[in-house]
Amino acid sequence: FLSYMMAHPGKKLTFMGAELGQFDEWNSTEELQWGLLQYERHQQLNQFIKDLNRIYLDNKCMTEVDFSWEGFNWIHHDDYQQSIIAFRRIDKEGNSIIVVCNFQPVRRENYSIGVPDFGIYTEILNTDIPEYGGYDCTDNPKEIHASVEPMHGYEQSIKLCIPPMGALYLKCVDKRENPRVKAEKEAEERARIAAEKAAAEKKAAAAAKRKATMARKKAEK
Repeated sequence: FLSYMMAHPGKKLTFMGAELGQFDEWNSTEELQWGLLQYERHQQLNQFIKDLNRIYLDNKCMTEVDFSWEGFNWIHHDDYQQSIIAFRRIDKEGNSIIVVCNFQPVRRENYSIGVPDFGIYTEILNTDIPEYGGYDCTDNPKEIHASVEPMHGYEQSIKLCIPPMGALYLKCVDKRENPRVKAEKEAEERARIAAEKAAAEKKAAAAAKRKATMARKKAEK
């Protein structure tokens, strides 16, 4: 849930001690329960929040436009049967981070979502890795290649393995031209040129016909 809220628009707030996994409410008259960091689970939580904060600070799309819809775009939000949502956070230059959240205790394999760019994507955050106390229940490759299959209003899509009760942050690290879109554009351009050529030929034929008609009428006089 924290990874979802951190990626959502708006300024962030966590109470002191949350990064340690304190059991008690923060008390202004006492210091934080630093001793909790001797336990592995609390260390893992602390490392997760450190990495989450680093991603938040290092990526402008997480903070730059959090006051309008230009900085946020739903990819997929109506899969009520599998409880999965996906959205984008976008900076002023159009760069984005894709966030995919699974709110069920079931791993989802070969789950497809549409993506804005064709190319290679990589995980910059996976909440299920062992370093965070997870079970490493994902099999996503280091390089996730987009396919030419359109989905969710985009011209391309990717397939993911999504951890149970977890989230993925993804970024396109190598943008390329979609070959299907390129082929369609080239076909459209060829069709446009052919149509213009046919129209020009028709216009020339009509002009020649008018000229011939005028010449015949002049000869008849």
